[in-house]
Order: sequence, then C-alpha cells, then structure tokens
Amino acid sequence: MTPVTADPIISVRDLHRDYRRPRTSLRRPGLVVRALRGVSLDVAPGEKFGIVGESGSGKSTLLRLIAALEAPTSGQVEVLGRSVVGRSERDLGFLRTSLQLVFQDPMSSLDPRMRVRDIVAEPLLAQSHSRGEREDRVCEVLTAVGLGHEAAHRYPHQFSGGQRQRISLARALAPGPRILIADEPVSALDVSLRAQVLNLITDLVESFDLTLVFVSHDLAVVRHVCDRVAVMHEGKIVEQGLTADVYDAPQHPYTQRLVRAVPTLRRALAGATAHDLTASGHRDFPTTGDDPPRAPSRRTSERP
Repeated sequence: MTPVTADPIISVRDLHRDYRRPRTSLRRPGLVVRALRGVSLDVAPGEKFGIVGESGSGKSTLLRLIAALEAPTSGQVEVLGRSVVGRSERDLGFLRTSLQLVFQDPMSSLDPRMRVRDIVAEPLLAQSHSRGEREDRVCEVLTAVGLGHEAAHRYPHQFSGGQRQRISLARALAPGPRILIADEPVSALDVSLRAQVLNLITDLVESFDLTLVFVSHDLAVVRHVCDRVAVMHEGKIVEQGLTADVYDAPQHPYTQRLVRAVPTLRRALAGATAHDLTASGHRDFPTTGDDPPRAPSRRTSERP
C-alpha cells in the first residue's frame, strides 16, 4: 500500500463485508457472498483518490461502509480521525456534515416533488441556519455549479441529465463538507457532457478545498481526475499508487487488462492497412495522439 505523507482523513483497515443470499432466492439460497475481502487504504486531506474496477468488484460497497450507510462484517473505518464502526446515528452527526455523496443516477437521487431550492437546502436544516442564510447558501452553490438562481424555483424533471448532476453537486456542497464521494458520477451522462462534469468536479474540489474519493469503472476517467488510484478486483485491492505510475506501468495482470481496454487512436488504427487509411482520408494524420481523426467531408468525397 502506498503511504500518504499526511495524517489520513480516511483510513480503512482490513475491511470485510459479507452478504447472505435470502433463502427465498432462486439462485443458491443461503450462500454467503464476500463483497469485500481485507481492504485497506488511506486517503490524505486534499487528495483526489480514485477507486477503479469492473462492476461487482466491491467499489460501491466500500463507499457505503466509509459513509457508514452499512456496517462491516469486520475491520475498521476512520474518518477525520474518528471510528465510524458501531456508532449510533446520533454519534455520526459529524460524519453526515463532513462527508457528502454524489450518486450515479442524478434523477433517482433527487426528490421529483421538491423544487431545486428545497433539495439543495435540505442538508442545511440540520445545521440550525436561518432561512436567509439557507437562501444565500443555495444561491452560492447553484452559482458555483453553473446554474443560475432562477433554477432554484424549478423541479428536477425540467432539467437535462447533466444539469441534474449539477444539482446533486450543489446539494452535496451546501453543508460545507470536507470530503466528497462521487460514485460513477458521469456514467449515466451523454459522452458530450462527461468532460464538462468532470472538469466541474475538479474545479469544485479546488475551490472548496475538498478531499475527493472518485469511483469509476473507467481508468481513463480516473486518470483525468485523480492523483492516486486503487484498483479493485473481486472484493480486494490488487494494486494502488500514483495514477500515472499505475496507468503507465501496471504491475497486476488485472490492471494490465484494464489499461489495454482503454481506447486510444493508436489501438483503433493498429489493424488498418495503408490503403484503408488513405481511402478514409487519414493518410497524413499522426497516429500518436489520442484525439480521433476528423472525418472527411461527405460533400467533398462525393464530388465527381
């Protein structure tokens, strides 16, 4: 495990989480499924830490245990130097304010019956703010995520997917957290919107001095956002370190397969012949970059 230089703001030690399938299950009832198997990691204050792995690797389970939404079978989780395992909901008040989550599907995490101003202000109700202070804070965070104050009076269904995720980010920022956990925050968005939301998250982390835990199945997205990364496979962390080091020189066979699966222009064109490239207009296009080649003009190619 790569050590961090500062006292960790999140510390996980030998974390296990088992689930037992109900006896009414049609598939091997009563079977114990080991979702997490001895996970340990540290996240330093102000760090952008990525967790990457395929579906079913245990990423979301790990997040739920860090946020104390579930209890581990065994192991320890400390946030801000305080254990969150075995505490009552009253004792977890510090965690509910200091740690906020952004989920994968923004529409399912927003109450469709509430206006945006009420959705964003809801976390502030537990902090004894006055009504005027809540309204000022709502306006501040909506502006920070790129939505004007007029958005406060509308409902979630009146926004696009990217705008709804911005609302989710505004709600997460409202109580002034120190830790932001983003669970696949762009996987439900159109490709054209992903870069915008990723850049917004990066800017917000810097502006609000946050520690970011970013979960994704896409190693390329994690490389764009995160300083360090942990690779999960079958409930275990198989490799972790600086994102550039893990990406450029992966050590574990599973990480190597993930890296090879990241699409690049060189791989896309590796199997094409010179005749294919010339016919499609790519003869003079360099094959060392990552940006896709510009398609030839239909009007020009069809001109006699």
